[in-house]
This record gives sequence, C-alpha cells and structure tokens, in this order.
Amino acid sequence: MIERLTLDAIAPLVGQTFWLRLDDGAAIETVLESATETAVTGWQPPDGAPVRQPFTLVFRGPPQFVLPQRIYRFEHDTLGELEVFIVPIARDARGVTYEVVFS
Repeated sequence: MIERLTLDAIAPLVGQTFWLRLDDGAAIETVLESATETAVTGWQPPDGAPVRQPFTLVFRGPPQFVLPQRIYRFEHDTLGELEVFIVPIARDARGVTYEVVFS
C-alpha cells in the first residue's frame, strides 16, 4: 500500500483524522495538517524506472506528550492502515507536529 501512496491520493485528506496506534493498542487522534510536494533531486534509478514524486505530510497530535521518532501505524477510515516513520518537528499550545517524508 505505502509504495502506491501518492500526493494526489492523500492531499484530499488534509484536515481529516488519522489514528496513530501505540504498541499497547491505544489510539491517538492526529489530524493531517498538510500534504506538500517536495523538490525532486537529480537522482534516477539505474534501470530508468519511474520515480514517485516526493512529498511531505505534517500531522498534529495532542500537546500533552511528544512521541519519539520511529515507525508508527496510522489508520484512516478511507485510506486504511499504513506504517510510516514520523519525526516530531514542533510543539505549541495546540499540539505537537510530526513530519513524514515520502521519496
């Protein structure tokens, strides 16, 4: 699934809730705040296969705690489940923001 995920597929989901599952099964509500295109580098695979357009997602979670960077399982009503590596990038009164980069 994650290999087929594209910016065009996820951009319409900005503003929607994604549930982040912890190891103990608890679910944390996060909101997809943005989905933006990332610049393409000059690298191409040696076999000339098509390369997915890189993109970045930013999620906002609750302000009470900061999750460490690592792979987490996200669940969405339409998209289903996907496991992604998140990195905390900011914290304010509204919550903690986490970044996910697809290249």
